[in-house]
Amino acid sequence: MKILSLRYGENFAPPCGTMSAHRAVISMYGFVWYGKFGCPISKKVVTQVMKEKPARVLFIKSGSLERYWAEVETITRQCPDKKFIPEYYRNMASKVKRWIKIKRISVAQHNIMSQCVVVSSGMPLSIASKASMNPCLLVECIEATKNVE
Repeated sequence: MKILSLRYGENFAPPCGTMSAHRAVISMYGFVWYGKFGCPISKKVVTQVMKEKPARVLFIKSGSLERYWAEVETITRQCPDKKFIPEYYRNMASKVKRWIKIKRISVAQHNIMSQCVVVSSGMPLSIASKASMNPCLLVECIEATKNVE
């Protein structure tokens, strides 16, 4: 299964953390919009990820062992209604390059990155994510075929 691997940081996050803030919005509305800052995710990668059912993103927290699965409904460039964005970055919404509509977020197993291979290079994600400056990688992942909790 092809998935998007997305490395993120806690630069602007509230004390509860990025994923907790996004989960809180899901609890209120049934979904949340995650804003991808920096270089945009290519249309080709978006198309490949969205062909998968269900479409998934593997979030990798920089400098940490935390990994999260997200079940994705859509990925777009259009800014969504701000009430569906965590409050801590609503005022930065205009700087977001891609929006990811997420239905569910769950903790991924500890060794998930060793079960994923970067499509473009064939390298294991566990190695490529440390060596690459690109926070977005299209990967093939066996674990992604299992249900998101």
